[in-house]
Amino acid sequence: MSENRSVTSVDVANLAGVSQVTVSRTLSGKTSVSPKTKARVLEAVEKLGYRPNSAARAARTGKTGNIGLLLSTVPGRSRLQSNFIRSIHHELNHENLHLTLSIMDKEELSDETKFPKLLKDVLADGLICNYTHGIPPVVLNLIDRYQVPAVWVNTPMTYDCVLPDDRAAGKLATEHLISLGHRNIAYMGFTQSSHHSEQDRATGYREAMLEAGLSPRVQMMTTDRPIEKMRLTHDNRVALCRRFLETADRPTALVAYSMTVTEPLYVAAVGMGLRIPDELSVVTIGDDLSNPFGFPFTTVQLSSEDLGREAVRMVLRKLVEPGGKQTPVTIPPVLKIAASSQKVST
Repeated sequence: MSENRSVTSVDVANLAGVSQVTVSRTLSGKTSVSPKTKARVLEAVEKLGYRPNSAARAARTGKTGNIGLLLSTVPGRSRLQSNFIRSIHHELNHENLHLTLSIMDKEELSDETKFPKLLKDVLADGLICNYTHGIPPVVLNLIDRYQVPAVWVNTPMTYDCVLPDDRAAGKLATEHLISLGHRNIAYMGFTQSSHHSEQDRATGYREAMLEAGLSPRVQMMTTDRPIEKMRLTHDNRVALCRRFLETADRPTALVAYSMTVTEPLYVAAVGMGLRIPDELSVVTIGDDLSNPFGFPFTTVQLSSEDLGREAVRMVLRKLVEPGGKQTPVTIPPVLKIAASSQKVST
């Protein structure tokens, strides 16, 4: 073979003693190829240094083999947790698919003249839209019109969405504290955005309190910094938490919206000499069990790993039936008990 000629799938087929179709089926991950034949093909691929021509395959099949992850340019509207990305990559890798990333502003998404080109530039067969709120209505109309296999993550839709069950999370956190004997339980959050989880978690808390015959106590506070600039040393969250903890009717237990509340709450409590959980039990909600203080907080976990996995599975179903509408999938909360909650002192 001339060194100047590119290796083709025909060369691989000749060396492995199989058909070109078998080479194609092997490299596309088809299970109908026997293990013995697969081994011969892969050995030939390695020996010849063959690299499939993805552009030619896309032109031939109309498929790129890519799934796009769409992010917003607006801070706070696209959370990108490492477990979320890792699970997406793992699921796509299992299907011999790849991930492409696209960050687009509201104007790009809303421009009807640019939308078809935008889909082409993403080079993806389907989209996972990690655009959690403030979605331009025209975007949804365009996706429906062009029958784009798109799935929305962490935003409530009537179809084609995957999201954490924030309402159940708020309820589960509260029920845990009630089971420990607490009756004076507060809910604390910061009004940061219009994301549905702010209301849903508080709603779950209220439901649990009312079902137990207890009076809800929701404390929603406004910070002096936008969410993307929140730092314990640069905003007033610690002062707000301390002011609440200094009230005469301080609760014995508290449900925190997320670590954005739990962190300043912990700093305020330590500064006051208030012991957790002896004087204040705390349950937080979130996708991660880690925190910068190393103190193990009881957490109602909403797995970002499960979120990514289910998003991929749904978009794969959309690839089979682009015009079909998938039933929303919710990620159930899981209680992870740690040192920040204990039975009420008698």
